[in-house]
Amino acid sequence: SRGLGDVYKRQIEDISTLKEKENIISKLLQEKEYLLKEVHHRIKNNMGSVMGLLKLQASRAKDQSIKNEILAAKNRIQMNLVLYDRLYRSENFSALSARDYIHSLTNEIMKSYDFDNEIVVDLKIEDYMLEYKILFPLGIILNEILTNAIKYAFTGIDEKIITILLNVINDYIILIIKDNGVGIPETIDPQVSTGFGLQLVNMMIQQINGSMKIIREKGTEYHFQFNIDS
Repeated sequence: SRGLGDVYKRQIEDISTLKEKENIISKLLQEKEYLLKEVHHRIKNNMGSVMGLLKLQASRAKDQSIKNEILAAKNRIQMNLVLYDRLYRSENFSALSARDYIHSLTNEIMKSYDFDNEIVVDLKIEDYMLEYKILFPLGIILNEILTNAIKYAFTGIDEKIITILLNVINDYIILIIKDNGVGIPETIDPQVSTGFGLQLVNMMIQQINGSMKIIREKGTEYHFQFNIDS
């Protein structure tokens, strides 16, 4: 009948309209994915260029202390790049494997220094998925403490070992970074230090409502603790 034919016609029109909308959405998603990849590519290139310039400047520095400061600046950018790249490649844009991130970041830091092969880094990282808001301060803390140990801890030490442990106990993240070096002098208090790197560490601790304890026995041992929901 004519009434039934009109119903079929409307159904066909509705299906056509739906397919057209689906095609439009699919096209928009493809464009969004392309733009995201392009932005990611440009950010990586820009960060890489800055790090390359800093590395070149460090290689030309005659004063070792100046060279170390330039490399420290490069490593701070590297920390952000490693985190950003891992988040981009992850299915979850807000969280990452703590083990993968810390392994990658540690490797990049160690490669920045000429004597990295002389230092053994023992990583004991439990595998937890942590959010960006936790990983970012964690990365800064790790970068600064590890860099300080590389630069200052092993003068006159033959066997150089840095141990990094991370665990989660009762909703608290426990990060321990220790070395078997010469130790921090009693006259230096990292919690009130005027050094830029340790000031960054203290800022991150305050930001995540954490705590820091230092043990000066057979080297230096840093204990950091903060709530996983900080």
